Amino acid sequence: MEIKQKLKSCLSMLIAFTVGFSRISPTAFADENNLGAKRKQVIGVADRILERDDLATRFRGTTYTDNENYDNFSDTLWYNTWENAQKWKFKANGLSENECDNAIGEMLYNEAVYDFPMSHFLKKDGLYKGPYKIVKVKKIAGKKYYQEIYKKEKDSDNNDIELNDIKALFDENVRIIKEGNSYDIQMNVKTDKVQSLSAAYINRIAGKEVYREYIKDPVNNEKDGVFLLGGIPGELTGENIVVFDMTYVDASGSKRTLEPFGIEIDYAALQRKNDWELPNYKKIYLIKLKSFR
Repeated sequence: MEIKQKLKSCLSMLIAFTVGFSRISPTAFADENNLGAKRKQVIGVADRILERDDLATRFRGTTYTDNENYDNFSDTLWYNTWENAQKWKFKANGLSENECDNAIGEMLYNEAVYDFPMSHFLKKDGLYKGPYKIVKVKKIAGKKYYQEIYKKEKDSDNNDIELNDIKALFDENVRIIKEGNSYDIQMNVKTDKVQSLSAAYINRIAGKEVYREYIKDPVNNEKDGVFLLGGIPGELTGENIVVFDMTYVDASGSKRTLEPFGIEIDYAALQRKNDWELPNYKKIYLIKLKSFR
């Protein structure tokens, strides 16, 4: 697949960033230098992936399942992730040390792109509102506009570094429409600070482009009032909901471009609007979305 080939273009970069994928101890590679230990590491990483039975279902009900076309399930992302792990497990005892490193790097890449953390706090469909943070992120691998991998940056106390100057451009609460495993994220723009949103890019999720839309402010149609991310496949962290190259025109008419940032949502603290029902058509959906401010 074309996307798969583009994603694999960054594999060579990932060996240097192995520590960034936290499920392997930072000292593992330094302490186990012999070939037998490296082969055991290959098998260990492969087993961890093969045990993940949720890979086949985590994107169900979203646009990330290839429209549920399981006639060609061998082309799906989750099957290729399993197949890749099974391949390296089968070959492990015949690999050289360099081949072990390549195998581990390739499997860690698949984990980072397809097996990212996902919570399940919101049980009912509907519209939710609540707190979030804008956090500082750092690119550790990947190719811009295709698939990059980001990690949240931490302070000396291991807390997320918050970018409050960027958050000040948006409402203090995030809005989410949950429909099954698909989440539409609405961030209301403060029109006294932002005249218009010129551009914004969202890092791909599981190799797939993320739908985005700017919606005019319902009071002042000359200004953009809403930044909408559509079809996010679940409750993801700020390492997976990453915005980069966001360009906007400020209150003085000057154009500004923001550094990459992650949207870290406190899903457990979101409050559901009980009298709101899921619309059947996009037009109704947008009308209700604009009106809920």
